[in-house]
Amino acid sequence: MKKRVVLLSLLGAFAATSANAITPDACEALTRGGIYDSTSSFSNRQNFELAQDVVCQSKFNTYQDAQSVQSDAGVNIFDVLSASGGETITDTNYRQIREKFCRSNFGTEAQSAKLIESTRTASATIAQAFVDCVSQAQGFFGYVTPTANRESFGIFVQKRGNNTTFDVTEISATGSDIECKDGDNTLVVSSQRPFRVVGAHTFNCRNLDPQKSLLLVVNTTEGPIGKTGVAGIELPGTSDALSDLLTRVEFLEGQLPAKGTIGFFAVNECPKGWLPDTASFGRVMVSAGQGQNLTLRSVGDTGGEERHTMTQEELFPHTHGLHHGAFPQSGTNDTPAPNLLGGWFPNRDAPTGSTGGGVPFNVMQPFIVRTACIKE
Repeated sequence: MKKRVVLLSLLGAFAATSANAITPDACEALTRGGIYDSTSSFSNRQNFELAQDVVCQSKFNTYQDAQSVQSDAGVNIFDVLSASGGETITDTNYRQIREKFCRSNFGTEAQSAKLIESTRTASATIAQAFVDCVSQAQGFFGYVTPTANRESFGIFVQKRGNNTTFDVTEISATGSDIECKDGDNTLVVSSQRPFRVVGAHTFNCRNLDPQKSLLLVVNTTEGPIGKTGVAGIELPGTSDALSDLLTRVEFLEGQLPAKGTIGFFAVNECPKGWLPDTASFGRVMVSAGQGQNLTLRSVGDTGGEERHTMTQEELFPHTHGLHHGAFPQSGTNDTPAPNLLGGWFPNRDAPTGSTGGGVPFNVMQPFIVRTACIKE
């Protein structure tokens, strides 16, 4: 079975109904695949290919085109391209990164968790825009609505205008058997047994082997549901859902802090899965390694002190003293008086008095206290 992602689509023309309506061009671009994923049942691959199909349409060749669809429908093409290209999208690099993304495939991009998440978000936004686009559709349109259980799905068809009568000429699937009902009656719809519709109709169907994906074909006298040239509309099975769930779990696990991570929390107790990091209590963190002109530090090293008393060795070399010249033992400088020793006192240095209490002083930088915890 040839697998191809489907986009939300409507068949027919669109007309803007108000100043705030999504433009007809945007609706045509966002809804041409024939499926309304209201329950987010798409697989990761389908989300990726959905986003790729939208981004790579000629309607979004320029940066301004992408801005327009973001403004009209809320679909952020820039986020998808940024996740793919690894850089912020600008008017200058938009075309180059877009072209690279359009040449890529899910197999090569599946390991990019950021891209998977951005295409998932884009797919959900497209689904939100679907309702507005449906309200604007004119003539014939139809779409398929899968459900979260991957088993049941609906097929909705409608024609607006003067002549609202048409026939559904085929409902079939490959990859798995399906059953569709009109009320309590099981239907077999084919070109030999067409189903007449006046106005609108909903078929309630289910996948008889919901583990398997299926390719749904719906044809009418007004045309098929789905993109032109595509074999059908792909509906994922539960096996796809399980695979995606495992991928998402792996992604979420990759976002969790690793064992041994140190975290600081603005609460008095460590959260679940964390233990108090007693070695960090009252200390600032320093990265292991050796910065330029700095001391080599290893994990577990400690150092520093909260208060410090200076030692004599730490003082900057300097002197203190009182120096005086010769002076007479008595009398005056001009008329020295003799005494028992006679003569003059010689030049000498005299010590100054002692001061200071030797109290340790604060050497701490400004700080804020948090609870240090380590991941179990």
